[in-house]
This record gives sequence, C-alpha cells and structure tokens, in this order.
Amino acid sequence: MAEGSEGTCIDRSQDVCETQSLETIVERVEEALTNFQRNLDIASKDMSMISDRSRRIQVKLKNMEAAQAKLVGEIDNSVVPPPLIRSICSGDMDAPEWLLSLDQLSTLLAAGAQNEKQGKFVEMLRDKAIERIRNYIVASIRAFRRALVDINGLQQGHFTSKAPFYAFCFQYNKELALELQQAYVNTMRWCYSYHLEQYCKFLEQLHVQKGEIIKVEDDKRGFFSLTRTSALTVQQNFSLGLRSNENLNSIITVAQLPRLNTQHIHLERVFSSLELVLTENASSEYSFLMEYFSLSGEERTTVFNQIFEPAFSVCNHYLHDLIHASQDCLGVLICIRFTQGLALESQKKLVPVLEPHLNSMLLMLWPRFQAIMDLHSQSIHKTSLTIRTDDSSVRPHPLSQKVAELIHSLSSLCAQSREDEPVERSVARVVQEFVTTLTKLSNTISDQHHRARFLSNNYTLVSAVLSGAPGRLAAEQKKYFDELDTSTTNTST
Repeated sequence: MAEGSEGTCIDRSQDVCETQSLETIVERVEEALTNFQRNLDIASKDMSMISDRSRRIQVKLKNMEAAQAKLVGEIDNSVVPPPLIRSICSGDMDAPEWLLSLDQLSTLLAAGAQNEKQGKFVEMLRDKAIERIRNYIVASIRAFRRALVDINGLQQGHFTSKAPFYAFCFQYNKELALELQQAYVNTMRWCYSYHLEQYCKFLEQLHVQKGEIIKVEDDKRGFFSLTRTSALTVQQNFSLGLRSNENLNSIITVAQLPRLNTQHIHLERVFSSLELVLTENASSEYSFLMEYFSLSGEERTTVFNQIFEPAFSVCNHYLHDLIHASQDCLGVLICIRFTQGLALESQKKLVPVLEPHLNSMLLMLWPRFQAIMDLHSQSIHKTSLTIRTDDSSVRPHPLSQKVAELIHSLSSLCAQSREDEPVERSVARVVQEFVTTLTKLSNTISDQHHRARFLSNNYTLVSAVLSGAPGRLAAEQKKYFDELDTSTTNTST
C-alpha cells in the first residue's frame, strides 16, 4: 500500500510540473500576441497616415498638371521655339522639315502676338523666311537658263513640290511675289522660244519630201504606160501605202539624225514632231501655272500667252515655210487630221490656251490643201496629149492610175470626216478635169469602138481602185465612174 501511494504522489508531482510549464508557455504566447496586436495597431495607424498623405499628394499633382498645362500654352504663345528659329534661319530648304517649320511660322503669324516683343520677333522671323524664299526661287529660275535643262524636272523638283514657298511669300509680301512671278515669266519666255528655235533649226536639216503635182508626158512609142519609175512616183506621191502606219505620236530626236539623213521624210512626220514638242510643253506649262501660282482662268491665260507668244511665233513661221513649200496634198491632209486630234485632246485635258494656235494651223493647212488640189486640176487641164493614128492600144492611161490612187488615199483620210470639209469639192474639180482630159484624148482615136474601149478601160480602172477605199467620198466617186462606164458602153453599142 505504501508503494502504491508513493507512485501516485510521483505522478501527481509530474503533472504539476507539466502544468506549470504549460502555463509559462501560455503566458509567453499571450505576451507575444499582445505585442503583435500593439505593433499591428501602430502599423495600421501608419498605413492610414500614408494613405491620407498619398491622396493629398495626388490632389496636389493633378492641380500642378492642370496649372502646368495652362502655363505651357501661355509660354508657347509668348516665346518663339528655338528649333523653329534655327530651322527658318539656317535649315535646309529642300528638306521636308523646312516646310513644317514654315507652316508652324504661319500658325504663329495667324494667331497674333501675345506681346509687343514677341510680335517684333515673329515679324523678323517672317522677313527672314521671305528673304530665303526669294533667294531660293531666284536661284531656281536662273537654273532654267542652263544648257540641256530638264524643264519639267526642274519645275517639279524646285517649284511644284515647294508651292508653299511662293504661297507664303504672296500672302505676306505680294509685291515681291508678283516680281518673282514676272521674273519666271521672262525667263520661260526666253527658254521656250530659244529651245524651240533650236529644234526648228534641227528639223531644217532633214530632207522633207516635197511631193509632186500630177503630170503625164507622152510615151515615145505613142502609147501610155506606167514605167518602173512612174510606178514608184505613184506609190510615193499619190498613194498612202506605209504612210498610214507611221507613228506620228513620237518625237524626232537628235540621236535619230544620222539615220534620218539617209532617207526622205514625209511632211507629216516633221509637222507632228514639232507640234508634239510645242503642245506637250504648252500643256505642261499651263498646268504648272494653275498649280503653282494659283492664278484665275483669265490671269492664267494672260500669263501663258506672255510666256508662249514668241515660241508660237517661231513654230508658226517654220511651219508656214514648210507647208507652203510642199506640194504633197496627202501630207497636208494628214497634218490636218493630226491637228484635229490635238484639238480634241486639248479639250479633254482642259487646256483651252492651245485652241488659238491649233485653229491657226488649220487656217494655214486647209487653204494650202485646196491650193495643191487646184494645182493638180490645173496640171491635168494643161496636159496636151495625143495618140498616134496608128496606135490601136486601149490600155488605161497612166494618168488614170495616178488619179485613182490619189482619190483612194484622200478617201481613206476622210472616212470619218465632216460633210462641210472642202475635200469633196477639191476632189470633184480634179475628177472633172481628169474626165475632160480623157474625153479630149479619146477624140484623137479615129476608131469609135477603140475610143469607147479606151474610155471604158480607164473608168473601170478608177472604179476598181476605189472599190477598196472606205468612206462616203470613195463610194460617191466609184458610183460616178461606174455610171460613166455604163454610159460609154451603151453609147458604143
């Protein structure tokens, strides 16, 4: 019993010790928790203070930004930016940045000065910009006087792409702008006149085929035949042939001179080349005046005429001599068709300033065409041919071949012509003289049957040639010769 009581006491003492140990631990934990709570309360107060302070700082920052935004505007309006000053005064005017600086300066000028000091400074900067623009435009105008200058390239690179330069100068110094415009006009007046005069001198070196008036000589044998030489003459002077396929929309260049000097060139090739050079440059210049100087319609026409009047005069003088030295009615009519095409093209491109020149060309070409056709009629009328009495040939006369080829070619060029053109009347006069001459010639044949066969063969030849020609003119003339043939055949029978 004593041993059991002793064991129980030992166990109880151990439990007491463990309890005391646990109490100590609990006390330490409670103390730690108390310290943690105290520190947490302090941290919470600090966080609350920081949050309040942050909100106050944010409010102040927003107020500063709003104030700064207002101040920046006021400062910018009262102070000219240094980069703008450097760009306007010494920047590269060919660089895109200079145009941006000029636009910025225009904005400052339009806004007006905030104070007297700034106003004077902006005006000084404006004057500096105008001075540099003047020098730039003057240098560009002088470049037109260089040899072998590319006029269109120079206009695009130094004028059209820099159109705001002149617009700025015109807005703030109109008198100077008009002086620069007149300097440009005077220079281009000389430039176009000089270069077109040189081009006319170059064209004068070419061998232009003059053409030939219809004429027939008696054959030594008493008959009339197309020899090899006369056949070539018919092909060259009275037949379109390959001329209808010639490209008239290309310009004769100096590089082509050695090759072209070895051959004869038709009238229309030289005429079209000069007209293309003239009208293309005129159209380009008209568009440039409209785009760069921003002129009204009437002002644009006046300035254009000041520039191109000498050039038109040079070209008109050369073409007058060229056309009036020619007896090539086909070439003249082709020139007429080419000029009519240019007139339609200028109307489509809205270039009315070319109309007076093109009209003057037509007024020069149509009378010359009629004059040449009258020469053909006179030449046929003056032809005095006879057939020897011992000749019994009824072969067609070479004159018939020439007249037929001429009418065929003229008909091809008039397939879509207007009825009021003088071509039909001119052809009618030639045909009348031709028929009269054939009739006189047939009267020298004593045998009536041979006489009728001779006329019929000539009429049939002309009709056969015209059967392949397009247009109303060919159809009417073919019908006329068919009727003559029928009448002659009926009379002989």
